[in-house]
Amino acid sequence: MKISAIIVLYNPSEILNKCIEAIVNQVDKVFLVDNSNHKYDGIIDNSRITYVPLNENRGIANALNVGFELSIKWGADWVICLDQDSIVPSDIIEHFNSIVECDESIGMVGPNYKKNEDDIVKEIDSVENVDSIITSGSYVRVNAYVSVGGFKDLLFIDSVDTEFSWNLITNKWNVLQVNSVVMEHHLGHNAYDIKIFGRRLITVTNHNRIRCYYIARNSLFVGHLYKSKLPKYAKPYCNKWLKHLIKVILFEDDKIRKCVSIFKGVTDYHNNRMGKVL
Repeated sequence: MKISAIIVLYNPSEILNKCIEAIVNQVDKVFLVDNSNHKYDGIIDNSRITYVPLNENRGIANALNVGFELSIKWGADWVICLDQDSIVPSDIIEHFNSIVECDESIGMVGPNYKKNEDDIVKEIDSVENVDSIITSGSYVRVNAYVSVGGFKDLLFIDSVDTEFSWNLITNKWNVLQVNSVVMEHHLGHNAYDIKIFGRRLITVTNHNRIRCYYIARNSLFVGHLYKSKLPKYAKPYCNKWLKHLIKVILFEDDKIRKCVSIFKGVTDYHNNRMGKVL
């Protein structure tokens, strides 16, 4: 079995090399797909690593598709997808392989997540079917990727992982979360929790106005795309933009510009304007 890793870059910092060092000896090949406008020169020298500059920001979906195309040409059977700041456990591939090797119905598996070093996640020795897995840390069967046509470029960013998960599920692939494997995943530098009596009520992400646009537009697109196939998950997803709007109004800064972006996203969805806009 041949395994590759895809790490999508966007103006990376020095933490990228820690990300690479954590995964490079667990896989056979690493593809660094760079969405930055300028070439990054700080990559560690390793024969397993191939750097792929796109010379522009084509979005996470396109970058992942580029990485998968290269992985398929190289002969990969499985691909692990990572963000540039994701530090995986030293045995993540071993854990995943022990789950997938005897079940050909599994299209993708992913780890449990904690939001930061101080976040406490109970490590349960179990595997469960889930409705979606975020991109970073996802371990994807190449045959499953091909069967559903990959990631949707027209989304550009946001909801890309949700759509891909739902596409797999509606095409009879199992999507699993391995709870005993825990990976740190950052929601953003300005994210914080609203707590009542010490318990988290909601998480305020404080994304910029551009991200707010794609959250609104793409949640409507993906929600309506799957509302007849996966109504339990997709119908509430159609209202994600409204919940996000309320959080922006109540808790976030730059409220006016973010609200304008959200309403533009809603308008563009109804006008079928997709792809990269802002």
